Amino acid sequence: MLKQEYKKDQVVCFKLCSGEEVIAKVKSEDNGVYTLTSARTLIAVQNGAGLAPIATMGDPDTELMLFQTSVMFTYSPQKDIENKYIKEVSNIQVANAGQQSKIIS
Repeated sequence: MLKQEYKKDQVVCFKLCSGEEVIAKVKSEDNGVYTLTSARTLIAVQNGAGLAPIATMGDPDTELMLFQTSVMFTYSPQKDIENKYIKEVSNIQVANAGQQSKIIS
């Protein structure tokens, strides 16, 4: 079995055995457990799709432990999805390749 190594705070998508898809930052992985922060899942909203915390009754940025036996596979998110996720969890707007950088003084 191939083992994927993730860097700290790398944004990764998880397809769970339950069918859910989760996007999160990987804090660590050891002993068959991923420790995740800022975990979100896809939800339907009025204008299409949005992201919501997977632990709806807890702090949205709490650390979660996800057992690797619950994961069918992992994958890197599409760049636009990753940018929306980063904006959602950190309020940082990621510049598009077509945007000119501007210095605000």
